Amino acid sequence: MDLDNFVGRPRSRSLYATARPLVYITRRVPQNGVDLLLPTCNVSQWDSEEAVPRGEMLQNVQGVHGILCMPSDVIDRQVLEAAGPNLRAVATISEDTAHIDLEECARRNIRVLCCPLPDLAGQADLTVGLIVLTLRSVSEGMDNPTHESTCNLFELTKGKPVDVTSAWWNSLIQRKTFGVYGITSLGLAVASRLRQLGANNVIVTDFRDGADETEAPKLPDDVNLEDFHVVSRSEFLERADIVCVCDPHAATQSDAAFDQNTFRDMKSGVILVNSDSGHALNYMALYEALRDGEICAAGLNTCNQTAVPFQYPLQGLRNCVFMPQTQEDRSDLRHRMTKGVTTNLVSALNESAQAV
Repeated sequence: MDLDNFVGRPRSRSLYATARPLVYITRRVPQNGVDLLLPTCNVSQWDSEEAVPRGEMLQNVQGVHGILCMPSDVIDRQVLEAAGPNLRAVATISEDTAHIDLEECARRNIRVLCCPLPDLAGQADLTVGLIVLTLRSVSEGMDNPTHESTCNLFELTKGKPVDVTSAWWNSLIQRKTFGVYGITSLGLAVASRLRQLGANNVIVTDFRDGADETEAPKLPDDVNLEDFHVVSRSEFLERADIVCVCDPHAATQSDAAFDQNTFRDMKSGVILVNSDSGHALNYMALYEALRDGEICAAGLNTCNQTAVPFQYPLQGLRNCVFMPQTQEDRSDLRHRMTKGVTTNLVSALNESAQAV
C-alpha cells in the first residue's frame, strides 16, 4: 500500500536511493515513465496532479542531474541556478518549450528535450470538430453538450465534415464571423479548413500584452497574405462571433491573452473554443464570464497531457462543452508522451555521464 496517497498535503518523495543520477519530476506522471527511469536513476517527485509550488521546486531541484517537467512549469534562470552545476538535461512532456529558458540552458550546456510535434492535420481537424460540436450544442440548447453522438454528426474526414450540406450548417457558417487567434501553423490550418467548409468571414489575429490594439499583426514571410484576413485586436474582438484560440503564448495564467478584460471587450453572445489546455485563457475569468452570461458558450479540448485549469467548476456549467473522449484515450496519450520523453531523458543522461 502506498502510504503517500493518504497524506493530505502533496510532497516530494524519493522513489529510489543509490548513488546514481537524480531526476526531479514536477508532477504525478504515468507509472511507465517512472519505471523507465528507476533502473538507472534516482527519482524525486512532486506527488500531486496539481502544479508544484515555486518554492518547493526551487528547493527540490538542488543537485539534480535531470528535470522532467510539464508545460505549466516555468524553468527559468532561477530554477537552473537552484539546480546547480550537476544539471545535464531538462525534459518537458510537451511539444512546446516556451516555458524553458533555452538561451540559459544552452549557455550552461544543458540539453532540452520535448515531445515530437503533433500531426498538424489531425490537430486542426480535431479543433474544427470541437467548433462544430460547440455550435451544435448551442443550437440544441446545451441539453447534452458532451454526448459522443453529437460529435459524430460532423465526423471529420480529410478536413471536411460528413454533412456540410445541412441547412443548419450552411445558415450558420454563412452569416457568422469566425475569429482565429494565433498566427501559427495550427491557427492558419484551422482558418483554412473553415474557409474550405464554406465560412465566408474568417479573420485572424495574434495579440499579447502590450501589443498595439489597432494595428494588425504581420504574417510570417512564408505565408501568403492574400489567403488570410488579418485584423487588429480591437477589430477581432468587435467582429468575431465564434473565437477559436489556437496559440497559448502565456507561460502562466496571469499572463493569459484572454482574461477578464478581454472577455468584456468581446462581442455580445460570442462563442469561444480553445484548441489547447495551455495558458492563453484565464480559466477562472472564463468561468465567471460563462456564469454571468458575458460569453454565450465555450468548447474546451481536454485531449492532451495537461489538465484544464478550473475544470471541475467549468464542468458544472451548462454552457461549457468538453471534447468527448474515453479514459482510455486520455491515458494512452499520456503514457505515450511520457514514455517517449523519459526514454530520451535516460539516453541524454547516459551520454552526458559517458562524456565526463
